[in-house]
Amino acid sequence: MASGLLAYGLDSRAARDLQAGLQALDACKEYLVLARGVCPLEFESRAPLVDDKGIVRAARSEFTRLAVYPAVRASLLRARIHTGRTHQIRRHLALPAHHVLGDTRYGKARANRFLARRHGLVRLFLHAWRLDIPRPSGGRLTVTAPLAPDLRAVLEGLSSAVGTVPMEL
Repeated sequence: MASGLLAYGLDSRAARDLQAGLQALDACKEYLVLARGVCPLEFESRAPLVDDKGIVRAARSEFTRLAVYPAVRASLLRARIHTGRTHQIRRHLALPAHHVLGDTRYGKARANRFLARRHGLVRLFLHAWRLDIPRPSGGRLTVTAPLAPDLRAVLEGLSSAVGTVPMEL
């Protein structure tokens, strides 16, 4: 289960406006992810993804490395999605073998068991962190969600041996 922001409209008009903002070309949807391995500083995936109906859909994700935890061979990433496909981040990171840690569907069971046993990561390390979308009346709606306490505790445990948690989280 992911954590973080959840956006919804309280009525049909608000839902329509929110959907339009989420689909705008300048919408910014960012996540924090703990991924397997030492990831490049910046990388992108444009691999098309097959939807639930078997239709191939365009997908684009950008990743920026925020920290490395060499003792567990993991990288903290900021992921920005430009499309909204099912499990997009998880699927895009699995392609180059940088699986989201704690992911029982696309991830690596051995790495997940190790992190659960040694560092208390008992769920998917995927957090909807920041949303910045245009408002229909002009201006922008920007919201952030602090990292979930259980995920912060995992990073603090990893950092105590190999560095520090980035302060902006």
